[in-house]
Amino acid sequence: IIARPGVVVARSIDPEQWIGKDVSDVPGVAAMLAQNEGTLRGSGLDQRDRLWAFRPVSGTNWIAYGSVDAGAAFAPARSRALVTLLIIAIIVAATIAAAAYAARRIARPIGAVAEVARARARGSRDARVEIAGPREVADVGVAFNALIDARERVTQEREAAQAKLQLQLSRLDLLHRITRAIGERHDLRSIFQVVIRSL
Repeated sequence: IIARPGVVVARSIDPEQWIGKDVSDVPGVAAMLAQNEGTLRGSGLDQRDRLWAFRPVSGTNWIAYGSVDAGAAFAPARSRALVTLLIIAIIVAATIAAAAYAARRIARPIGAVAEVARARARGSRDARVEIAGPREVADVGVAFNALIDARERVTQEREAAQAKLQLQLSRLDLLHRITRAIGERHDLRSIFQVVIRSL
């Protein structure tokens, strides 16, 4: 308890040293005397940072106060904040690691699809995508391989049709020569000689 203008009337810690002493020059006490009632943070009688709560004692010029060391008061909150920051850092690191893993798991198979596409463009007919990765990415590989197989079938069918057409054209050419030979010659012997030479 402090009496105006700043003399200690009662104190729980070291009362013999402080009772009757003027402490109005202590920053926390000076602020408390100016404010009269409330809370504040300032230096105490022990010159340490303290949190103060105070109010006047009715019917007197005294102010009753209580104070605690600010460091001790904030230590649990500071400790909880550090633990919370550590947990947040762990969660962020785990999220980044999971995202990097997922990205690699998707990028590797997609890169393989791109490599097969480049190999096919260079003319490699046996290049196929290895089916790997998440289901959706593996589905892309399966569809790409199916596309390659369909294109191979179309190419083979086209080549077979071209060979068949070439055979038909050579037969038509033979028929044309035979027909012309018949038109130019009228004896059977000459016609057979043209046919035998054409075969």
